[in-house]
Amino acid sequence: MDEEIQNALSAFPFQYGDSEWPKFVKKEKISLPFPVIHVSGSSGKSSVCRFLEGIYQEAGYKVAVFSDYRLLPGQYGIRYDAHSIEEGDFCRIFESKKKLFAKFSLAWNEILCAVALSYFAEKKPDLVILEAGIGGQFDPTNLEDLNTVLAIVTSGGLDHTDVLGTTSSEIALDCAGILKPGCPLLIGSMDENSKSALLDFAKSLGSKLQEADAYHFAHLENGFFHFDYTPYKDLVLPSKASFFLPDACLALEGVRLIQESFPVKEEDIRKGFLDFHLDGRGESLDGFLLCGASNDESTRALASSLPALSGGKPVHVLYASKIGQNIALMLPVLANASSSINLTGCPLPDFRAKEDYFLYEEDYPYIEDPLLGGKGLKERFPDDCIAFAGDLDFVLWVRSQLE
Repeated sequence: MDEEIQNALSAFPFQYGDSEWPKFVKKEKISLPFPVIHVSGSSGKSSVCRFLEGIYQEAGYKVAVFSDYRLLPGQYGIRYDAHSIEEGDFCRIFESKKKLFAKFSLAWNEILCAVALSYFAEKKPDLVILEAGIGGQFDPTNLEDLNTVLAIVTSGGLDHTDVLGTTSSEIALDCAGILKPGCPLLIGSMDENSKSALLDFAKSLGSKLQEADAYHFAHLENGFFHFDYTPYKDLVLPSKASFFLPDACLALEGVRLIQESFPVKEEDIRKGFLDFHLDGRGESLDGFLLCGASNDESTRALASSLPALSGGKPVHVLYASKIGQNIALMLPVLANASSSINLTGCPLPDFRAKEDYFLYEEDYPYIEDPLLGGKGLKERFPDDCIAFAGDLDFVLWVRSQLE
């Protein structure tokens, strides 16, 4: 059934802006009359959402989440009370609205959002966590009448410049389009131009801008990262990936900002962090390292985490990217942190084929079959770390083949 759903969704191409989505929302009278934490940014969104979900679940809230959604079997990103939407519920809602989806020419990301919002309306959660897919201003999650209690912009890196803008401040402002009047705006690490633009924007809406603090004394202990974030000491993340630490800080600061409305205890935070997991982000499976990194910002974060993720071993990478991704920036960053990079393909739509890598093959050999390539590298370098990296859809596809 998952494959049937995916095939049905594939008939509705992804899009951002210039959409009939607002007309569909008005026609269906779609609303979300529950408190919302809305998260946007160029990287780190899904991990922030997952940290927040774990904390508020541990605190006893019924939490609905639409985050980390992809056009892959079982990766539709719709969760309630710590469980993914059941296949029967997804199909029921999808079938009931399928004709309207076609009538309004909705994209698959808009359809997933419509299913999520309809599902949440049935469940009546205490708190909803929404992740904007690209940008924020025109994202389908950005309903006009959302009861947003906290807006978070994780970062404003140069990503999707064809639709979001050509400067970091333009992209940050598009991401901040999720902000509602009077709602606090929490931001992650950004350049001064972006901060200034967001501060002015927040003031124009009567909102307060807050930056997350830095973490301290981060270190690995028995494969888990330990760190301090005022006022908490020795918090523990079940991962070797240091790139999760800034996202954990955003979640902690977000919890503090709405503590009066949604109180949690320190014990809830600690247990919520220990529940954390994201497929394909610094994950080990069947002897391989799975490292999705779809833009320059996340690739730099991955490169800095590779020594810990690999246990100090040499890393050999199988890398696949989508057409349009700026691999001229990303490949050198990853090459500096690894022993070798082999380019490869992926059977999913929009991925580069061999001929699309012609400018890079002199430096990075091409392997046609990523799974056979991974096996071959493992046989050739039995004591080293073999990693699948690049676009997250590729890494998650590999994951589905390894399971």
